Amino acid sequence: FSVDEQGLVQLFLFFTVMYSFLFGLFGKLLYQLYTQQTVHILVMILALAISMEFMYVLLEAIHGLAYANNGVGLEAFQAVGEVCDAGSNIAVMALLILLAKGWTTQATQEKIPQQWLTSVAAGLTGFFGLYVLERVSREMDHKFCYDSGIGAFALLIRASLCVYFLWCLKQSYTDETMLHRRVFLKHFGFAAA
Repeated sequence: FSVDEQGLVQLFLFFTVMYSFLFGLFGKLLYQLYTQQTVHILVMILALAISMEFMYVLLEAIHGLAYANNGVGLEAFQAVGEVCDAGSNIAVMALLILLAKGWTTQATQEKIPQQWLTSVAAGLTGFFGLYVLERVSREMDHKFCYDSGIGAFALLIRASLCVYFLWCLKQSYTDETMLHRRVFLKHFGFAAA
């Protein structure tokens, strides 16, 4: 292993154990909600994010163990793992934007317009496509994804989504009339920013 990669296998093995526990616990809770028919869409998005991140750390751990054994590793596992990581990041971005939009605090009063959900889904799918395109065009041993033209464009989109998130949060905060929801949105904004 090079200096940059020292300790990565142990780190991914630790994360695999941690995510296995988290995945099992969250799966049990999700099953209980499913049997009670009380699963909210945001819980399903969180389940998707946790599942994809679990797959990422598992595939990276397997790749790292193979790399330690043969000096090459399983490059397909590494590539699929990075795509899973990108998918997990996108699911978390969607979750944060929906929370900032006030969906959980206002969902009982009003529905989020279908065209908004469609446009966010299209934007996040395009962002995922950029990740995959960047990954395919990058050399397998090249670790950093943001030092290419596609990577810089992905950073620009990610920064734009952050600005949009903050704008949605501000709108939800100013539109909210209940004090405890405003306090939640304020704490959520500070934690997420």
